[in-house]
Amino acid sequence: MIRSTVVALCCLAGMQNLSEPAVRLGEARYLTDTDWAGIREALGTTRVPWVINVSNGSQVGPFKWHANAYLFASVVRDDLRRGPLVDLEATYQGGRRIWRDLHLDGAWAQVALSPDGLRDDFVESDRARPFIVRGEFTDAEIRAIVTAIRLWQPTGGDQRAAGLGPLVGLGRRGPTAAEAQLEGHVFATLLLRNGRWVVVSTRVVIA
Repeated sequence: MIRSTVVALCCLAGMQNLSEPAVRLGEARYLTDTDWAGIREALGTTRVPWVINVSNGSQVGPFKWHANAYLFASVVRDDLRRGPLVDLEATYQGGRRIWRDLHLDGAWAQVALSPDGLRDDFVESDRARPFIVRGEFTDAEIRAIVTAIRLWQPTGGDQRAAGLGPLVGLGRRGPTAAEAQLEGHVFATLLLRNGRWVVVSTRVVIA
């Protein structure tokens, strides 16, 4: 559903220069100034990211790198933020990574951990961090799904998924079905039952 994530959270509020990100975590620590210039060029002058999520596809030989650029929020509620997402990909050409916009239809959302409210000082293991959204969801659906995930307790065969990490991605699987990706290679299937979103199964996927 969503590419494997080693998250680089770059809190760039008020910063226009991607060559000097405030924070470089995960794979972003390996990017050069040339990479950041390439990302800035791929995004253009009007799309400024709030968060950058960077991962690579392989550790052997030439490989592709991926970045999710969380642009600044276009919708802000007391307990919810939503905004556009830009998917970027880099391949090696002439000994350096060339970044391009994949032009995918993406978005992100962030739901507050009550009563803390919305936060900007999150880290990659924080349950209040923003996550990728694929497909159409209303604000109410996102709130309900996130609540169901945060309150879910494993039973029986799902004990292997105990201690679910933060939500990193949410995808639509039909009018009454959704799939969530959580930190730690855990995927959860949710169904809408009697007007409530519930977690019906989880699985651990090791790529």
